[in-house]
Amino acid sequence: MRRVINAYVEGLETTDVDNMNKDNTNLLVIVADESIDEDISRIYKKTKELIKGLNTRIILIGVGKSRLFETLMTLMLQYDRYDIYSVDTKDIITGKYIEALEDREPDISEVELFAYGDNIVSSEISDIAYEIEECVKNGDIDGLKKVIEDNTLILENLSDTMNKMKRICKMIDTEEFVSQMNELKEDNKKLKEDIDKKDNTIKEIEQRIANDSDEISKLKSKCNELETNNSDSSKNNAYTSNVISEYKTVQTQLVKGNRVKIILYFKEITYVRYTNTLVMMLFKYLKLRGLKIKLLIYDNEASMSARYSDLRVVNCSDYTRDKELILEKAEKLVIVEPGQMIIEDMLTLNGDESTDVLIVYDRMHKMNDIVEGNMVTKYFVLNSSNDYNKLKKQMKINDTDCVITSIDSSINMDNDWKIVGDRDFLDIPSITDYKRYAVASESYEYTKYSKLNSKISNKPIINTILTRSKINTLL
Repeated sequence: MRRVINAYVEGLETTDVDNMNKDNTNLLVIVADESIDEDISRIYKKTKELIKGLNTRIILIGVGKSRLFETLMTLMLQYDRYDIYSVDTKDIITGKYIEALEDREPDISEVELFAYGDNIVSSEISDIAYEIEECVKNGDIDGLKKVIEDNTLILENLSDTMNKMKRICKMIDTEEFVSQMNELKEDNKKLKEDIDKKDNTIKEIEQRIANDSDEISKLKSKCNELETNNSDSSKNNAYTSNVISEYKTVQTQLVKGNRVKIILYFKEITYVRYTNTLVMMLFKYLKLRGLKIKLLIYDNEASMSARYSDLRVVNCSDYTRDKELILEKAEKLVIVEPGQMIIEDMLTLNGDESTDVLIVYDRMHKMNDIVEGNMVTKYFVLNSSNDYNKLKKQMKINDTDCVITSIDSSINMDNDWKIVGDRDFLDIPSITDYKRYAVASESYEYTKYSKLNSKISNKPIINTILTRSKINTLL
């Protein structure tokens, strides 16, 4: 489970201090700012437990000046943990930002840029002391000089660092600190009582909002219709102006001359690891089985993603210029502007044979779909139970068998980890040494994915998707 403390980040479950060291946490993002400095003792101890457990990757992000950030930085460096970053504002901390940090392997040289004098030294003191001791024992004056010269920067800051570490230890362990923490707990208890008193008022407001939801939905639909009409009126200028951010869903039953038999549609709500690989393997699997197939990936941040390095990435202007070549040659295409023209052209593509399967991977993170209709089988890609619970009504997710999620998902489980609903979703387990063997042999990845089962439901992933979409009837 991917969790975050002291922030809301899309794709991560927000947790609190009491639950930050749950056994099923494989990634914990700690956002340290002044607002949680008061919990420094508990957070320090729980973070240390997680580090010693070796099963949880911890990413520490400092926002502004924070005593907690400095304390946890020192702790992490003592255990050679270098996932330490500093930002000016919480607004920078998004789902995409965390994904980028997960893909990195930071080393000590990066942290030195802003933490050397105060913290790095503490993790190297023992090594330097040992070298000095050996030189003194052996009477090696030249060796002693070299040790001192090589570690001048560390030794210059040694006294400041030791004093700082003493202050941190004293702050955490003294009775004065414990007394201050108890006072804060009492204040927190009183605050909670005040909040509870207002709970009935909040519930009444929520009920009124629920009663008005139908009217709000009608107004939103009207606004979307007006925005769509306005977008259509300026369509002729869209290719040379700003990127299209609003678009109209293409209805397959209204497209004349449709030559596609089945559309397999993946709509990403939040990032789920290995989904991109799954989509690529579905494409390869169906092509090897002799089907005529095309893949369209919609992603407005495609130009910044290394995962598309071997694919053609186009906007509407590029497509208009090279339309005939793209339609004739491109089997896989990454699209950064979701205009109607491209998807409609793919549906009505002329040729000797019709297209058996069109796979659409929608990473635009918009409410409306690229395409819909009776021939479309849709999967929702979402990372956590929070995403599922917040959006299942809004997105009309009626069953979990149309959901692809992470292997540690708690969808339809209560706080005591008891199952309270169906869990027929698909998850994508990792394959041991996949990258190493896949590079050497294409048949390896084909064979592994064709036999891969979902960890939770134990369903064969590829066959389940093909059966639900009725693609198996074409094979």
